[in-house]
Amino acid sequence: MIVNKFQKIIYDLFGTSLYIGQPIRDQIKWISSRIPPEFLNRELDDLGCGDGRVTQLLGQVFKAKKLRGFDVYPSLVQRARRKGVDACIMDLEAGLPKGELAVMWGVLHHLKDREACIKTIVENYPRVFIREPIKQVPITVFEMGDPIDKEEIDNLVKKYLPGAQVLYYSYCVFIFYSRNGVK
Repeated sequence: MIVNKFQKIIYDLFGTSLYIGQPIRDQIKWISSRIPPEFLNRELDDLGCGDGRVTQLLGQVFKAKKLRGFDVYPSLVQRARRKGVDACIMDLEAGLPKGELAVMWGVLHHLKDREACIKTIVENYPRVFIREPIKQVPITVFEMGDPIDKEEIDNLVKKYLPGAQVLYYSYCVFIFYSRNGVK
């Protein structure tokens, strides 16, 4: 995981709450009516849960049976726990849990080895949902990390997430992947 000192200071001081404005709420509302039925009512693992605010919203729209969060930043994990999220400290590039449904909301662009992470996720989870900002859109200035361009996203999907449903909204891509194909 790319640990940026500025990013760590922001997360320690404010959590990820700086990002839960209207654009994020609009994206969650938009995606809520597009979630394939097989992704609902599952045990949801938020990989890169941040301070838990988005985790809670995702838990609601996915109607999660159980909600767990994982993040590399101890201060964010503490904040998520205070919000009631079963959160653990974990570097996603050093290992991943296993479960029913993995969710990565704006996390891939923080990783050094995106391919290895996606490969492990699809080995450990039968269903994966990914939301990522697209680099070429100016609003990504509000996303920390190194946003991914559309070509890299397309290549990752083609190589590791065959049969995925790929949707675009606002400045982001939304990917639903199931080992059995998305219905």
